[in-house]
Amino acid sequence: MFSGVISTLDAIQPSQFTAPADRFAAKEAAPITFEGPGLVAGLQLLQDLGIWTEADRQNPGAARTLGELLSWAHTTCEPNLLRRFLRHIAALYVIHETGVGTWQPTPTSLALGAQETHAGEVIKAGYGVMTSLTQYKMIWTDVYDTQPLVAGADLTKPLFVDVSGAQGLDAQRVLDLHPDLPADILIVHDLPEVVTTHGKEKLDSRIRKMAHDFFQPQPITGARLLLPRPRMCAEVKKVMTPGYSKLLIYEAVLPTQGATHLMTTLDLALMSCTSGLERTGEAWRALLKEGGFKVTSISRHPMAVEGVIEAEIE
Repeated sequence: MFSGVISTLDAIQPSQFTAPADRFAAKEAAPITFEGPGLVAGLQLLQDLGIWTEADRQNPGAARTLGELLSWAHTTCEPNLLRRFLRHIAALYVIHETGVGTWQPTPTSLALGAQETHAGEVIKAGYGVMTSLTQYKMIWTDVYDTQPLVAGADLTKPLFVDVSGAQGLDAQRVLDLHPDLPADILIVHDLPEVVTTHGKEKLDSRIRKMAHDFFQPQPITGARLLLPRPRMCAEVKKVMTPGYSKLLIYEAVLPTQGATHLMTTLDLALMSCTSGLERTGEAWRALLKEGGFKVTSISRHPMAVEGVIEAEIE
C-alpha cells in the first residue's frame, strides 16, 4: 500500500494543474495535508486535558494565560508542549493570540468544550442514539426559565406533569433547579411497563410516578406546567386551568432565516422518513391555535436545536 502511494506522488506532473480549477483544488488541499495533522493533534490534546470544557465554563470569552490553561488540565502537561500547540491552533484561527503567552477563545473553540456538540461521538453506536441525544443535547431547563412560573404557583396542587415522560428526567431537572419543592407535585406519566423501569434512573423520591395512557383522559387536573408531546394536547387541554396552567412543548423551532445545518438535516429526514417537517414559530402558533391554544412565548438558545413553546388555553 505504501509503495502505491509513493508511485502516485511521483507521477504528479505540473501539467496536471494548468487549469485554474485544478490549481485552486491543489492549493486548498495543501493546508489540510501540511497544517492539518498538527491542528488535529493540538485540538485532541486540549480535549484530553479538559481545557476546552473548562474554557466553556469559566467566563467564556476571557483571555487566558498559559499558566491558567495549565491549571485547568486534568493531568500534568509540559508547558512548552502546550505553548507550541496553542501557537499553531491560534495561527489557524481556532483561538486568538491576544498577547505574549495569552490566548482568547473563539465561538469555534468554545463549541469544542460545550457538551451539546459531542453527541456525535456516541451516536455511532446506533442503538444508543436516543440515550446519547438525551445525555448530550441541551436540556430544556437551560432554554426555558422556570423560575417565574414556580414562584407564582400554588404548591399545594400539582406543579409539573410530564406526559409520556419516559424515565422522568425532565421532572428531575425541574427539581434540580428548585430543590426545595415538596413531594408529589412533580408527576411523571407513562405506560405501566415504562414506569416500572424508573428505578434505573434513581429519581428523587419526591417525584410521583404514575402509569397512564396519554390517549385516555388526563387524571391530573389544574397543574401549573404540563409537558406533553404535540399529539397528546387534546386530552391535556381538558384538565388545564385557564390563565394558570401552561402547556410546554420542547421541539425543534426553525428560525425564519438562518437555520442551522442540523435543523435543516432533521427537517429533510422527517420529510423523507415520515412525510413530516420541522416547524417555524409561526407554524407552531397556527397548529396550536387549531387546538384551542395561544402561544405565549417561544424560548430559544443558540446551542439548542429545540425550543420551548409555552402556550395556554385561548
